[in-house]
Amino acid sequence: MRFITLNVKGASKTRKEFVPYQVAALMTDRPDFVALSEVAINRLADYEREFQRHGLPHVLSSVAEATAMHAGSRSVGTLIASRFTCTMRSGRASDLQHSLAGAPRVRGGRDRRGRHRD
Repeated sequence: MRFITLNVKGASKTRKEFVPYQVAALMTDRPDFVALSEVAINRLADYEREFQRHGLPHVLSSVAEATAMHAGSRSVGTLIASRFTCTMRSGRASDLQHSLAGAPRVRGGRDRRGRHRD
């Protein structure tokens, strides 16, 4: 299985036109799961549409239940797109992050200070 994660804080809050390019770039590695952090609430529909167009039909978000009063605000959340059916354990958006907390750690990458880790 292929997993990709990305913090999209900068681009997701600026221009709607960037979303298709971001998703197309992420999909070049043919991932099974993509997790985006700090997705702006006003970009959720754009990301969902693009992931579905690229073959990841199942999309969950920690802010999917937000109301129209938050549209255009600075509210951000986590989005997961997958080739496989995904569900939140109890139906609460906050459980999306809790269900990932017990996942095995992936070795490698960088720590918060940019240092390589094993």
